[in-house]
Amino acid sequence: MLHALRFVIGGVGAGLLALGLVLLAGGGLMTWPGIQLAVVGGLGIAIALFEELRYGSDPPRSPGLRPTDERFIDPTTGRRMRVWIDPASGERSYHPDDGDPAA
Repeated sequence: MLHALRFVIGGVGAGLLALGLVLLAGGGLMTWPGIQLAVVGGLGIAIALFEELRYGSDPPRSPGLRPTDERFIDPTTGRRMRVWIDPASGERSYHPDDGDPAA
């Protein structure tokens, strides 16, 4: 769902940016609206890319990680998370808790 929303925001941003650039190329009275559309479109694209990079996907699990009984609610996303640990290094990793203890 969120991936689709990011795609829509990025697509609308790209459309606004393209329209703004066309208006800028025409010049005259359409220069100011062209600048506004280009800026808003660029912001839309930047927001969609930032969201994808920041919240896009769950980090991959390395083979050495083992699930623990520790769980919490991520305050950023509101998702239930599970703590995974690598017994050899002590490295901790946080992944969405899908309810499957062997996952």
